[in-house]
Amino acid sequence: MKLILKPIYEFVTDQYAICDNIIYNYIVIGIILIISFIVAWNLVGKLYDSRMISGSNSGSLIHWIVRLIVFLVLFYLVMLLIWAIKFIMSIQWWIWLISGFIIVVILVIIVMNKSRNKIK
Repeated sequence: MKLILKPIYEFVTDQYAICDNIIYNYIVIGIILIISFIVAWNLVGKLYDSRMISGSNSGSLIHWIVRLIVFLVLFYLVMLLIWAIKFIMSIQWWIWLISGFIIVVILVIIVMNKSRNKIK
């Protein structure tokens, strides 16, 4: 089963790139691949221990499916995080200052209204 699923997994995961810098991309993808392997390994081990699966084919199939799903979820979470950081960094400092001031004013108004309601 490994002979069939591993090339498919490698083909799918090789298509993804997180950043333009090839070194950073290999580092981040490598970390995601390691995490997905550990999660799949531990899950399949627990399934074997609880006797929910038996045989190497079923364990291998579940391992590669879980590994692919975890890889995709982690990949898109990292992409979302990178997008959020780029978005935050693209906003100028004075916009953050004005936004923070407005939030503080709103919180002060809310606290004052709640304290007035408690007094009445």
